[in-house]
Amino acid sequence: MEKVRTMTKPGTRLKSAVCDTEAVVVRPPSAGVISCGGAPMLAIDGARPEDGTIDPAFAAGSAVGKRYVDTDGGLEMLCTKAGAAFRLIISQGSRRS
Repeated sequence: MEKVRTMTKPGTRLKSAVCDTEAVVVRPPSAGVISCGGAPMLAIDGARPEDGTIDPAFAAGSAVGKRYVDTDGGLEMLCTKAGAAFRLIISQGSRRS
């Protein structure tokens, strides 16, 4: 599974590896890997693994049109497709939703 690192830029489209959530990067993080549902997010055209499951600690769900911000990591994302998970993890354990 290809992890999406901080080489992301505004406008980059990502999808969750464990649910239907899709999002656009509004402001990229300063460092780290962008995760959703307890798994690293994938490029929008990346293949979702067959065995991906949502970590129950991150099963908060996502809402279309909502902006998700991690002020510690500098990330801001806009949800474009709702899914069952969307608790962000940036860098080393920084969490916001």
